[in-house]
Amino acid sequence: MHHRATRHSGTGKTASRERAGARAAMAIGRPRVKAKLREDRQSAARPNETWAMDFIVHDQLATGRKLRVLTIIDTFSRFSPAIEPRFNFRGP
Repeated sequence: MHHRATRHSGTGKTASRERAGARAAMAIGRPRVKAKLREDRQSAARPNETWAMDFIVHDQLATGRKLRVLTIIDTFSRFSPAIEPRFNFRGP
């Protein structure tokens, strides 16, 4: 960012305008909406009652290999006993 500001020189307003635009772009977004439970499901009342799994990261290394991270979370306590990074996950 410093290089860009000195390259534009002048009054330096271009670099500050770019930063302001980036901050405004980050602020624009949809508010997070809490997931609704179906009628036949109830929220967890104690730890170890309900677990959730999700892939939180899909990334690619410089070599081109894709990396995924699987997380398991206790929905009551929000404790995560397992975070499993792998290059590939296979089903049964």
